[in-house]
Amino acid sequence: MASVGTNVKETNILEKVDNGISNKTGSQPLMISQTAETSPLGTQNVVNTEAVLCPICLQALTDPRILTCLHTCCEKCLKSEIQLQNQQYKLNRTFECPICNTNIRSPAPNIQPSEWAARFPANNTLYSNNNVQCSPCEQQGNVSTATGFCTDCGQFVCTKCSDDHKRFTVMRDHIIIVGETVLKNATYVPIYLKAGECENHAGKQCDLFCKDHDVLGCGLCRAAHNRCKGLVSLKEVSTGLKASPVLQETADKFDSFQTKFDNIKTQVEDNIKAIDSQKDEILKAITEFRVKLNTELDKLEKAVIEKMETTHTSVKEEMTNFIEECAKSKAAVETSHRMFSGFIETADESQLFISMRKITQQIKHYESRLKVVVAKTHLVKYEFKSDEAVDMAIRAASALGDVKILGLPLLSIQSSNDFVPKKANYYTEFKAKIHGDKHKCKITGTSFLPDGRLVLVDYGNQSIKLYSYDASTKRSSHTDRSESKLKESLFKNETSLHLHAGPKDVAVMDPSTIVLTIPETKEIMFVTVGATLGVREIVKTEGNYHGIICTNEMLITTCLSQKKSAVHVLNHLGEIVDRWYPKSANGHSHQRHPHTHFMGTPAKPYYLKLGPDGQKIYISDLNNGIICMDMSGNTIFTCTSKKFYIIEGITVHPQGNVFVADYKQQVIHQMAPDGSALGTLIGKDKQLQKPVSICYNGATNILLVSEQERDIIKCFKVI
Repeated sequence: MASVGTNVKETNILEKVDNGISNKTGSQPLMISQTAETSPLGTQNVVNTEAVLCPICLQALTDPRILTCLHTCCEKCLKSEIQLQNQQYKLNRTFECPICNTNIRSPAPNIQPSEWAARFPANNTLYSNNNVQCSPCEQQGNVSTATGFCTDCGQFVCTKCSDDHKRFTVMRDHIIIVGETVLKNATYVPIYLKAGECENHAGKQCDLFCKDHDVLGCGLCRAAHNRCKGLVSLKEVSTGLKASPVLQETADKFDSFQTKFDNIKTQVEDNIKAIDSQKDEILKAITEFRVKLNTELDKLEKAVIEKMETTHTSVKEEMTNFIEECAKSKAAVETSHRMFSGFIETADESQLFISMRKITQQIKHYESRLKVVVAKTHLVKYEFKSDEAVDMAIRAASALGDVKILGLPLLSIQSSNDFVPKKANYYTEFKAKIHGDKHKCKITGTSFLPDGRLVLVDYGNQSIKLYSYDASTKRSSHTDRSESKLKESLFKNETSLHLHAGPKDVAVMDPSTIVLTIPETKEIMFVTVGATLGVREIVKTEGNYHGIICTNEMLITTCLSQKKSAVHVLNHLGEIVDRWYPKSANGHSHQRHPHTHFMGTPAKPYYLKLGPDGQKIYISDLNNGIICMDMSGNTIFTCTSKKFYIIEGITVHPQGNVFVADYKQQVIHQMAPDGSALGTLIGKDKQLQKPVSICYNGATNILLVSEQERDIIKCFKVI
């Protein structure tokens, strides 16, 4: 077989198998050149200083080894991790990646786990100047620059080692790819080439594909798939792959992922700048609040000081007048006393008898006067008592204020082309009926708290119920819904609160506060949530409010009316700040999407949910449609379909999929974020019975569905 020289035209790496195996009959190793000449390479393994840290030791990477899942870690760390797993699980041919838990096959058969780490390819992209080293030389402790890659050995080789391949019979048929391109992609070449090895037969290349089992195999695997009708050659199934749009679509997906991660990164970076500014604003607000507080306290202090001065002046003046009165009485007594003493010395007894009658009258007068003075005399003592309202406010305040972290959704990073319909599988169910319920449950509202607990609104029993989530509980099967199984529910009732009227819907305002709508009494109710539930405040409303959502700045509710239904926007005090009047679809198709329409007849908004971008509100319309509005009350689009019958509960997946409960059709529909596509999430085969309220928890991927006047809540896993 004639060898291929180093100046052969450039060949794509992925073509090496077709170009090489068919020529694997000559006496010299097949040399496939990638370029006319190779780049000059250095002689030392210099790790790029900008490379990431080892995810195991969190130090700079030393002898970085790359796994087939594309994670990189130090050879020493990888060896320790493999040995640890071997001690625990007695490894055979695979181990788990310490970063992503993917099963990784050993790099070569018949070697001990302690040798695996060293046999994984070095992550050569972490070396400066594309400095790829010759693997055989490196194993001998020598340093030599690689000029090509042996696909059979799975190693990078230098010129000398390439020549050695020609000398030994066992290596003459090996395929060696040389050139700049293979060296620039040094990290990934071994991985992609290793991917062609049969998982069941070490050292064998895959040349078969079983469509029935969706697995690759080698010639030795044929016996295990003799009865499979979809067993074809790898060449047959891969023919035309390069010309197909699949590769470009895959590349586009990678580009999309990169763009979206960069988008998220940019948003978080911008958010850091925003919160830096917000921090300064909050510190300023704290200072201003303190100044305001000081000003009000100064006013109160001034008022009480003025009162003290006025009181003291008045009391002192009164007491001074009293002292003068006592002094006059004392002087009169002294005069009478001197006259009495003079009579005793100069008058005879007859004269004394006459004088004593007058003196006796004077004494009675002074006794009477003294009694009056004693009765009027009160000694004064001042005492300061703080105002009870101020005192209570100080005692009640644990801090001057609080700084809350309010979660904001990412701005939309999804396009209509990204819409991927979800699937939902039955998972479990639990009892909504608790001790004390006198009627069948009518769960019309559901919502998850940030800590994972669940709030149910029971219109039938005029109560709200709080449930904890226990992920360790074994779920019940779809067929076994016995009482004992239902008691082993993922959700366990913690507490409940009976109300004066039936609540309709619930929304989470903050981690410790929920808001309820009570249409029967035209009220919204603020309820505190902790170990127990307690009514904080009840606000009267002008209409029958049904659905409700909370944003950082407002409450948004649906108000059903026989005259004109609307969406009301309230502040967090329950005061109306705006009214929106959405309209249903009138049958004229939107130009972009066959299911979306311009607004027409007045809508009957019922339930509503905020989109993941925080910029859209999706509203279920009792006129059999879905309305999408922006945060200013402008209708973005309306969506209707012959599939819709009576649309009630609505919720939104973090990726934008809109789920709606169809009460009449007894299914759960799903819609693209822009209304461009419709589908079924939960079909009639799941035997829903008049679904009313639905709620999705992104942390557990659980969708809850309540049904009309049923004591059971069904749970589905969304995938």
